[in-house]
Amino acid sequence: MTVPVMELRMSESAIAALERNLWSERYVDASLREGERSVQVKVRYRGGHTRNYPKRSYEISENGRHTHFNAEYDDPSMIRNALSFAFFNKIGVPSPTTRHVRLVVNGLPAGLYLAIEGVGQPFFRRRGLGAASLFYAVSNNSDFGLYVPGTGERKQSLLSGYEHRFGGASEKARLTAFIRAIHEPKAKRAIARLTARLDLVVAFEPTSASADRR
Repeated sequence: MTVPVMELRMSESAIAALERNLWSERYVDASLREGERSVQVKVRYRGGHTRNYPKRSYEISENGRHTHFNAEYDDPSMIRNALSFAFFNKIGVPSPTTRHVRLVVNGLPAGLYLAIEGVGQPFFRRRGLGAASLFYAVSNNSDFGLYVPGTGERKQSLLSGYEHRFGGASEKARLTAFIRAIHEPKAKRAIARLTARLDLVVAFEPTSASADRR
Protein backbone atom coordinates (compact mmCIF):
# COMPACT_ATOMS: atom_id res chain seq x y z
CA MET A 1 0.00 0.00 0.00
CA THR A 2 1.33 3.42 -0.95
CA VAL A 3 1.31 5.99 1.84
CA PRO A 4 0.03 9.33 0.49
CA VAL A 5 2.33 12.35 0.61
CA MET A 6 1.02 15.68 1.90
CA GLU A 7 3.03 18.87 1.64
CA LEU A 8 2.63 21.73 4.09
CA ARG A 9 4.07 25.10 3.10
CA MET A 10 4.46 28.11 5.39
CA SER A 11 6.32 31.39 5.13
CA GLU A 12 9.43 31.94 7.24
CA SER A 13 7.52 34.51 9.29
CA ALA A 14 4.74 31.98 9.96
CA ILE A 15 7.26 29.38 11.16
CA ALA A 16 8.92 32.01 13.36
CA ALA A 17 5.53 32.86 14.89
CA LEU A 18 4.92 29.20 15.76
CA GLU A 19 8.40 28.77 17.22
CA ARG A 20 8.20 31.96 19.29
CA ASN A 21 5.56 30.38 21.49
CA LEU A 22 5.13 26.62 21.16
CA TRP A 23 2.09 26.75 23.44
CA SER A 24 0.17 29.39 21.53
CA GLU A 25 -3.24 28.34 20.21
CA ARG A 26 -3.10 30.91 17.41
CA TYR A 27 -3.05 29.70 13.82
CA VAL A 28 -0.79 30.88 11.02
CA ASP A 29 -1.47 30.83 7.27
CA ALA A 30 -0.23 27.89 5.20
CA SER A 31 -1.05 25.78 2.17
CA LEU A 32 -1.59 22.04 2.09
CA ARG A 33 -1.12 19.96 -1.05
CA GLU A 34 -2.03 16.35 -1.74
CA GLY A 35 -1.51 15.27 -5.32
CA GLU A 36 -2.92 17.95 -7.60
CA ARG A 37 -5.13 19.49 -4.91
CA SER A 38 -3.76 22.47 -3.00
CA VAL A 39 -5.81 24.43 -0.46
CA GLN A 40 -5.21 27.39 1.81
CA VAL A 41 -5.34 26.39 5.47
CA LYS A 42 -4.56 27.57 8.98
CA VAL A 43 -2.03 25.62 11.05
CA ARG A 44 -0.76 25.52 14.62
CA TYR A 45 1.14 23.12 16.83
CA ARG A 46 -0.94 20.79 18.96
CA GLY A 47 -0.50 18.53 21.98
CA GLY A 48 0.58 18.96 25.57
CA HIS A 49 4.16 18.15 26.57
CA THR A 50 4.69 16.75 23.05
CA ARG A 51 5.14 20.27 21.70
CA ASN A 52 8.68 20.12 23.08
CA TYR A 53 9.48 17.03 21.02
CA PRO A 54 11.74 17.37 17.96
CA LYS A 55 8.94 15.96 15.78
CA ARG A 56 5.96 18.29 16.21
CA SER A 57 2.26 17.54 15.82
CA TYR A 58 0.03 19.93 13.86
CA GLU A 59 -3.60 20.95 13.76
CA ILE A 60 -4.86 22.00 10.34
CA SER A 61 -8.03 24.05 9.89
CA GLU A 62 -9.72 24.23 6.49
CA ASN A 63 -12.99 26.17 6.39
CA GLY A 64 -13.81 25.20 9.97
CA ARG A 65 -12.94 21.55 9.42
CA HIS A 66 -10.01 20.31 11.49
CA THR A 67 -7.46 17.55 10.92
CA HIS A 68 -4.81 16.55 13.43
CA PHE A 69 -1.44 15.46 12.11
CA ASN A 70 -0.06 13.47 15.02
CA ALA A 71 3.66 12.81 15.14
CA GLU A 72 3.08 9.74 17.38
CA TYR A 73 6.58 10.36 18.75
CA ASP A 74 6.02 8.16 21.82
CA ASP A 75 4.79 5.20 19.76
CA PRO A 76 7.49 3.64 17.54
CA SER A 77 4.85 1.32 16.03
CA MET A 78 2.80 4.30 14.81
CA ILE A 79 -0.37 2.18 14.99
CA ARG A 80 -1.68 2.15 18.56
CA ASN A 81 -3.71 5.35 18.20
CA ALA A 82 -5.12 4.30 14.83
CA LEU A 83 -6.07 0.86 16.19
CA SER A 84 -7.88 2.38 19.17
CA PHE A 85 -10.06 4.55 16.91
CA ALA A 86 -10.70 1.59 14.60
CA PHE A 87 -11.75 -0.52 17.59
CA PHE A 88 -14.23 2.07 18.85
CA ASN A 89 -15.77 2.42 15.40
CA LYS A 90 -16.00 -1.38 15.18
CA ILE A 91 -18.05 -1.59 18.38
CA GLY A 92 -20.35 1.24 17.34
CA VAL A 93 -18.81 4.19 19.20
CA PRO A 94 -18.48 7.15 16.77
CA SER A 95 -14.76 7.91 16.52
CA PRO A 96 -12.51 9.86 14.16
CA THR A 97 -11.34 8.35 10.90
CA THR A 98 -7.56 8.05 10.52
CA ARG A 99 -4.93 7.41 7.87
CA HIS A 100 -1.16 7.43 7.76
CA VAL A 101 0.54 10.03 5.58
CA ARG A 102 4.06 11.14 4.81
CA LEU A 103 4.30 14.82 5.68
CA VAL A 104 6.64 17.22 3.91
CA VAL A 105 7.10 20.69 5.43
CA ASN A 106 8.53 23.39 3.17
CA GLY A 107 10.16 20.79 0.96
CA LEU A 108 11.76 18.81 3.82
CA PRO A 109 10.49 15.33 4.82
CA ALA A 110 8.98 15.50 8.33
CA GLY A 111 8.30 11.78 8.58
CA LEU A 112 5.32 9.49 8.94
CA TYR A 113 2.24 11.03 10.58
CA LEU A 114 -1.20 9.87 11.60
CA ALA A 115 -3.86 12.17 10.11
CA ILE A 116 -6.87 12.15 12.45
CA GLU A 117 -10.27 13.61 11.68
CA GLY A 118 -10.90 16.47 14.09
CA VAL A 119 -13.92 16.22 16.38
CA GLY A 120 -16.08 19.32 16.10
CA GLN A 121 -19.52 20.29 14.87
CA PRO A 122 -18.81 18.94 11.32
CA PHE A 123 -17.89 15.56 12.87
CA PHE A 124 -21.32 15.28 14.51
CA ARG A 125 -23.21 16.60 11.48
CA ARG A 126 -21.60 14.02 9.16
CA ARG A 127 -22.84 11.26 11.47
CA GLY A 128 -26.30 12.70 12.07
CA LEU A 129 -25.60 13.22 15.76
CA GLY A 130 -26.74 16.09 17.94
CA ALA A 131 -24.20 17.74 20.23
CA ALA A 132 -24.85 20.56 22.68
CA SER A 133 -21.23 21.09 23.62
CA LEU A 134 -17.72 19.75 23.19
CA PHE A 135 -14.78 19.76 25.59
CA TYR A 136 -11.27 18.69 24.63
CA ALA A 137 -8.90 17.22 27.20
CA VAL A 138 -5.70 19.18 26.60
CA SER A 139 -3.52 18.45 29.64
CA ASN A 140 -3.02 16.02 32.52
CA ASN A 141 -5.41 18.12 34.61
CA SER A 142 -8.34 16.73 32.63
CA ASP A 143 -8.75 13.71 34.89
CA PHE A 144 -12.11 14.49 36.61
CA GLY A 145 -10.09 14.99 39.78
CA LEU A 146 -10.12 17.70 42.43
CA TYR A 147 -6.35 18.03 42.71
CA VAL A 148 -3.51 18.84 40.32
CA PRO A 149 -1.84 15.52 39.39
CA GLY A 150 1.49 14.98 41.11
CA THR A 151 1.25 18.01 43.40
CA GLY A 152 -1.68 17.42 45.74
CA GLU A 153 -2.75 21.04 45.25
CA ARG A 154 -6.45 21.74 44.89
CA LYS A 155 -7.39 22.79 41.36
CA GLN A 156 -8.39 26.43 41.05
CA SER A 157 -11.02 25.32 38.54
CA LEU A 158 -12.56 21.90 37.97
CA LEU A 159 -12.43 22.72 34.25
CA SER A 160 -8.66 23.03 34.35
CA GLY A 161 -7.18 20.89 31.59
CA TYR A 162 -10.21 21.17 29.31
CA GLU A 163 -10.71 23.30 26.21
CA HIS A 164 -14.34 24.28 25.56
CA ARG A 165 -14.72 23.97 21.78
CA PHE A 166 -18.41 24.87 21.52
CA GLY A 167 -21.55 25.19 23.63
CA GLY A 168 -22.86 27.76 26.09
CA ALA A 169 -21.77 28.71 29.60
CA SER A 170 -24.44 26.40 31.03
CA GLU A 171 -22.50 23.44 29.62
CA LYS A 172 -19.46 24.45 31.65
CA ALA A 173 -21.65 24.50 34.74
CA ARG A 174 -22.98 21.01 33.91
CA LEU A 175 -19.49 19.54 33.51
CA THR A 176 -18.37 21.19 36.76
CA ALA A 177 -21.41 19.73 38.56
CA PHE A 178 -20.69 16.29 37.09
CA ILE A 179 -17.10 16.32 38.36
CA ARG A 180 -18.30 17.38 41.81
CA ALA A 181 -20.85 14.54 41.78
CA ILE A 182 -18.08 12.00 41.20
CA HIS A 183 -16.46 13.13 44.44
CA GLU A 184 -19.62 13.25 46.54
CA PRO A 185 -18.49 11.72 49.88
CA LYS A 186 -21.83 10.05 50.63
CA ALA A 187 -22.06 6.91 48.50
CA LYS A 188 -25.85 6.81 48.07
CA ARG A 189 -25.99 10.45 47.04
CA ALA A 190 -23.08 9.98 44.62
CA ILE A 191 -24.76 6.94 43.05
CA ALA A 192 -28.06 8.81 42.68
CA ARG A 193 -26.35 11.75 40.98
CA LEU A 194 -24.32 9.58 38.62
CA THR A 195 -27.14 7.22 37.64
CA ALA A 196 -29.17 10.30 36.69
CA ARG A 197 -26.49 11.19 34.12
CA LEU A 198 -24.89 7.90 33.04
CA ASP A 199 -25.86 4.38 32.01
CA LEU A 200 -24.40 3.01 35.20
CA VAL A 201 -24.42 -0.51 36.56
CA VAL A 202 -23.84 -0.41 40.30
CA ALA A 203 -22.62 -3.59 42.00
CA PHE A 204 -23.29 -3.94 45.71
CA GLU A 205 -21.62 -6.33 48.11
CA PRO A 206 -24.34 -8.77 49.22
CA THR A 207 -25.37 -8.64 52.85
CA SER A 208 -25.63 -11.88 54.81
CA ALA A 209 -29.43 -11.71 54.51
CA SER A 210 -29.35 -11.36 50.73
CA ALA A 211 -26.76 -14.11 50.51
CA ASP A 212 -29.08 -16.44 52.48
CA ARG A 213 -31.94 -15.75 50.06
CA ARG A 214 -29.91 -16.93 47.05
